[in-house]
Amino acid sequence: MERETQRSGGGSGNQLRVIRRLRWWIGGLLFASTVINYIDRQTLSVLAPFLKSDYHWTNSDFALLIISFLVVDVMYAFLDPRIRLE
Repeated sequence: MERETQRSGGGSGNQLRVIRRLRWWIGGLLFASTVINYIDRQTLSVLAPFLKSDYHWTNSDFALLIISFLVVDVMYAFLDPRIRLE
């Protein structure tokens, strides 16, 4: 059985606190952040006509916004392949 432990900073002595199923919590948080990221990207595409009219953007301006998200994702991929935004 896997057990993750954490040392408590306060108090006297070295007490260890067991954090049960920590890896599942971390995996769940990563999954949730991935889902939110995909929803966010889809929302930009759905809202494109409204954003263009409200902010008076052209197709080129909106494409620049989408490309900037892609450039940041590529930069993260080169800096550390373990970090991905999608």
